[in-house]
Amino acid sequence: GEHIRVVQAGPSIEFCGGTHAHSTGELGLFVIIAESSIGAGIRRIEAAVSRAAEALVERTSDTVAQLAETLATKPEDVLERVARMQNEVREAGKALAELKAQLAAGDAQRYADVVETLGGHPVVAAIVRDTDAAALRALANALRAKLPHGVVALIGTDGETASIVVSASPDAVASGVPEDEIRGQLAD
Repeated sequence: GEHIRVVQAGPSIEFCGGTHAHSTGELGLFVIIAESSIGAGIRRIEAAVSRAAEALVERTSDTVAQLAETLATKPEDVLERVARMQNEVREAGKALAELKAQLAAGDAQRYADVVETLGGHPVVAAIVRDTDAAALRALANALRAKLPHGVVALIGTDGETASIVVSASPDAVASGVPEDEIRGQLAD
């Protein structure tokens, strides 16, 4: 508006276009809600004061109490409990990925049994459902061990994502098998 107040604090000179108070005592409780940069060397602080700040603190306290109850811990231990749970979820995810990879590698013989010959090279080509990229790589490695000469071309689907692995043995590459072209054709 028409009123812009200039506030000087030490060497810093600031323009204040917000609420004006003669002293901090008028504000009562002061809780910073957000802080951000709105330009080069310019910071914006959003805060709640007085009754709004008290209501915010009360809501936050209620939320922490509910979290503590849900997590079966004390409010002061919520952060530690959440960190422990995040670690457990990460470890479970790793274990699941390892199991998927082991299952996929265990299926290698089934895929190796349907080898076709194309251009004089043994080829295993398959679409593997419900397989993430790590499990697909494990399957490709297991197939490569069973098929040391030839080409392995796999597409793995996992929900809405797809992964592609193409692996040709050195002798197949030397005889002109183009891994990159095969990968590109599968991607199309």
